[in-house]
Amino acid sequence: MSAFNLASVLAHHAARYPDRPCLVWADQVITYADLDRRAARTAGGLAKLGIGRGDVVAVVLYNCPEFLEAAVVGRADPRWGEVPVAFVVLREGLQASADELQEFCRGRLAKFKVPKDVHVVEVLPRNPSGKVLKRDLREQARALAGLA
Repeated sequence: MSAFNLASVLAHHAARYPDRPCLVWADQVITYADLDRRAARTAGGLAKLGIGRGDVVAVVLYNCPEFLEAAVVGRADPRWGEVPVAFVVLREGLQASADELQEFCRGRLAKFKVPKDVHVVEVLPRNPSGKVLKRDLREQARALAGLA
């Protein structure tokens, strides 16, 4: 018998009811299969990068209901070598500022993990399979900081 946790429940429902709605937010509908794929892709990508519980991505996505999606990339910095920069997509109808996200992170993360800059975007750049293109975000972070 497998462990009973959120991941096992999601996998079970994705196998039995792949096309049924799992999450509905305004006009967005995410099926069980979609959510299971997104969760697996996110977990795998984070694990490959050595990102674990409590790191910036986990804090931004799990605890900030204003944000639908977020991606954090490194940007060169003359003083620190590299600093984190966040790109976020807001949930429809909700508002939040870069300062609010940074303040939220300051109380929960080590100072060096708090995003130096936060950019609100309409969508995150993705490849055809849906993976976030971090290379494109790094280029945007450099350009927005005047380093390009």
